[in-house]
Amino acid sequence: MSIPHKIAFNTVFSSLTKITWTLVALVSLGLITRYLGADGFGEYTTVLAFFFMFSALSDLGLNQIVLREISFRKKEKKESQIISTAFTLRLLVAFLAITSSFLLVEFLPYSENIKKGIILASFGLIFSSGYQILVTVFQKRFLVYQVSIAELIGRVSNLIWVFVCINLKLGLLWVLGGMIASWLSTFLIVFVLAQLKIRFRLRFNFLESKKLLKNALPLGISAIITFIYFRVDTIILSIIKGVGDVGIYGAAYKIVENVAYFPAMFMGLIMPLYARYMFTDKEKFQRVASRVFDAISFIAVGIAFGIFALAPKIIIIIAGEGFEESILVLRILSLSILGLFYAQYFNTILITANLQKKLLIIFSVCAVFNIFTNLIFIPKYSYLAAGLISSLTEILVPILAAFLVFKKCQYFPKIQALFKIILSGVLMLLFLFFSTGLPIYLQILLGGGIYLLATFVFKAFSKEDFKKIIRAN
Repeated sequence: MSIPHKIAFNTVFSSLTKITWTLVALVSLGLITRYLGADGFGEYTTVLAFFFMFSALSDLGLNQIVLREISFRKKEKKESQIISTAFTLRLLVAFLAITSSFLLVEFLPYSENIKKGIILASFGLIFSSGYQILVTVFQKRFLVYQVSIAELIGRVSNLIWVFVCINLKLGLLWVLGGMIASWLSTFLIVFVLAQLKIRFRLRFNFLESKKLLKNALPLGISAIITFIYFRVDTIILSIIKGVGDVGIYGAAYKIVENVAYFPAMFMGLIMPLYARYMFTDKEKFQRVASRVFDAISFIAVGIAFGIFALAPKIIIIIAGEGFEESILVLRILSLSILGLFYAQYFNTILITANLQKKLLIIFSVCAVFNIFTNLIFIPKYSYLAAGLISSLTEILVPILAAFLVFKKCQYFPKIQALFKIILSGVLMLLFLFFSTGLPIYLQILLGGGIYLLATFVFKAFSKEDFKKIIRAN
């Protein structure tokens, strides 16, 4: 199978699988919100915010650097050494993060339930850290569809766990155990499949570790800073306003969070292609990058506009009664989806061009903006301020990254199709607003059809464009 066909197959299969496990995750979310209520779900969301903080601290920025390094390697032995070293580093740091969680909770102004939850959730880092670094093995070989299946199994295991907790009337800590069960099942499957492709083991080589960490350091710091502007609002909200407000915010935020996986997945498939052409055939790289930009735009606008219009029904279906205030929060956060997609697009180009240090500047600026504005406005406007500031921050990232791509890589995507895509999105938006009497599944089907048809009518795409969207020539 040719590389373009591999990318196409992985994109379609992984997207369908991601959509499926996103639906499974949303069902789990709906069960948890209804079972725990606003306050209980606020505790759940607060615990997860700290889990993602530990995850960011233990990230080390290795994933994308390892993918870039093994994409250049032809010899299996060298690839095996890189994977083994990176895998070992991630596990060592995960154990360090778990130890730190025991110390941190002593200084946090939370209930004992939340403190125990933070410690329990930290153990999931062992499996999530190991799994994430092994994904690069599949990305290099354009076999990400296998990882998608493993992730789906993990989500299903979490859903089953949630059902058990509800039926047995178990508490927050047991519900949180579902996350660990999810990571564990995904990790075991990915670990076995990765071993079939390349032999790796626990291995610590000081010089190789130093080299990897040196290259990855800017991205590692960026991961921490990204957490600050992406997650710190939840922690600030929990301290200043309490778990009730966190529950309202978290119900909307978790919906957007499930969408955030798509741009990372898509660009993870494209990055090896970027690495192949960026320094060897600049014209071909720009062709591929422009087509990817159009694809990103089409997906991002469709999802963002759709969520904005359907927010009332989405919240009622997912979270249920008691979360009506989350509707406005979700509409505000829907704007961040555009930022998430475009940020992933431009950031991937910068990383491929070995300009990850420049990303550190961008993330630092955005983190400072996010922290200060949250501290100023959350005390008065609570979750509405958190949502708006989150969206503004997510939009600021790709604006700054695009400027750097243009300046350092002498590249900027053609945006003619973007305006036509936005116009198509507006037509879909109007239909969704005026068809509230229809069931949501009909709104999605008909609205999506109008959106797709409009892009052809306005000539944003042609049939040939869709065929070429991921081709290299």
